[in-house]
Amino acid sequence: MAKFELPIEKFLTTKVGEHFPDFDLRQGTAFRDMVVKPTAIFLQPYRDQANILKRNMSLTNHELMIDDEMDRLVANVFVSRRGGGKATGSVRVYLTEAVSITVPIGTQFQTSDGKIFFPVQANTFLAEEIALNKDGIYFYADVTVEAELDGEEYNIDQNSIVFMTGGPDDAFKVDNLSSFASGIDVEDNASLKQRAEYSISVRDLVIKKSIQAVILENFEAVREVVPIGYGDPEMERDVVPVLLNLLTLVENETTGEISGGSTFTDPNVTDWHAARVKPGHELIIFDSPGEGRYPVDAVTTNSITLAATLTDRAGISYGIDGIVRDASEHIGGKVDIYTDSTAIVTSTVVLAPAQEVNEITEEALPYYEGGVAFSLPLVGISSIIEIDPSTREQVGEPLEEGVDYVINVLDPLLRYSNSEVINLQLLETDSGQLRYFIGSTLQVNYYSDSLVKSVQDFSDNLLNRVITADILARRAVPSFVDVDMEYRGDIEEEDLAKVITEYIDGIGIGQPLQASDMVSVVYFFNVDFVVLAFSITGETHFVDGTITTETTDKELSIDRTVKFIPRTISVTKVE
Repeated sequence: MAKFELPIEKFLTTKVGEHFPDFDLRQGTAFRDMVVKPTAIFLQPYRDQANILKRNMSLTNHELMIDDEMDRLVANVFVSRRGGGKATGSVRVYLTEAVSITVPIGTQFQTSDGKIFFPVQANTFLAEEIALNKDGIYFYADVTVEAELDGEEYNIDQNSIVFMTGGPDDAFKVDNLSSFASGIDVEDNASLKQRAEYSISVRDLVIKKSIQAVILENFEAVREVVPIGYGDPEMERDVVPVLLNLLTLVENETTGEISGGSTFTDPNVTDWHAARVKPGHELIIFDSPGEGRYPVDAVTTNSITLAATLTDRAGISYGIDGIVRDASEHIGGKVDIYTDSTAIVTSTVVLAPAQEVNEITEEALPYYEGGVAFSLPLVGISSIIEIDPSTREQVGEPLEEGVDYVINVLDPLLRYSNSEVINLQLLETDSGQLRYFIGSTLQVNYYSDSLVKSVQDFSDNLLNRVITADILARRAVPSFVDVDMEYRGDIEEEDLAKVITEYIDGIGIGQPLQASDMVSVVYFFNVDFVVLAFSITGETHFVDGTITTETTDKELSIDRTVKFIPRTISVTKVE
């Protein structure tokens, strides 16, 4: 059996031996048993504490620290751990008659998998109020609720609330028409370390590190921040048209040739249009004979026609005089803050009746049913369906983007911000066409991110704003991901789909999505075999309204302002 020896005991015997070399320090001696071993027992806790203090002096050891130790260390740079947050949302209580009801604060609203939500306050609705709230053939009351516990798992999808306990007896059913948001997990040590690194800088909305630090510190639901500013290729808001004189661009050429009396050519200029020469500009001949200024009457690819007849000449020295606009000048002073957050939700607006062109605004328009307007920015459309105005049942197949409707981006510079200007246009305008939806009742299910407005308000606040900068908060450009995978294993299809959804949702802004990484992840969840090659499709909706689709079995790469959003995750268990 191995002998028990405390780590500090060897240190004591060594030090005593150095100063008293004649002492007998072997095991079993009286001095060792009565002095060294008891002293080692008393001193060992101090050595352990010293080792802990030594370990906790550096953020490089963050993985070894318990939460309290990490919290004390980052507090030296005035950073604190993000606590968890409870998910919130709205639950609709349906009634068959317009009667007065009370929803006590202890009422439980539950999902099918047991997640519980409570009203944020006691609610009383009078029959007169209920009579004004009509959803199809039912009356309703909307109740604001919050989760029982902290955590992102309580950010449930729409139509997830199915039970109510302790509520009014008159209720016919309950449902949440929009997904819930603001559920936040407690920050782990790795994320806290990264924020501490960002925070060791100027604490203003000025440089990239400080912008990241300030936004992440003030908005717990923001997971990632990508600032775009002067000099970045993605920055387009600081581009201004500049007037230039062509003499600065086409000056003192010496190879020009006048032939045919009024036609001027230069073999070194392959396209006069590309040189931005147009009628009204002037050709200046700098040497004689023929010295002077001659207006340009017409421009073709290879030559320009002058409003004069000149002697045939070759090798003249010339320049072109005229004002052109050059849109490649960046003036700076503008910053776009692209964010990813847990606040993305699915909401619904009903267009009744639908117009040919439907404005998407936060102010309720006459054709928005029930006065329910959109929440901006509109990150994407999850589905549009035609519904029966009375029964609320779906009519026919969902509308198809690009065939039945398009999203028109009227100002790309504001897309995915709270100030974006977009509309939804129905494409078939002839009532005799098969898929004619103008005038029908359309239910628009869409994604939005309410935190963008909060970040914008924070940036505009007089206490926070940078007086030399124009800051625009934007949601990261969405790339919707569809996965079609077959597998073998013990995990159920629904559970595996959730695993893949969470994995894709956790990929950072601008980071690629690799099939090999996805396979590695699912193998941790009782998956024995994945059928290769499975397909991954990314549909990216850019700020100018263009949509690109890529399908691969290897890797999806995206621009640094783009964020993957899981959409349709289809997994099939095979034998």
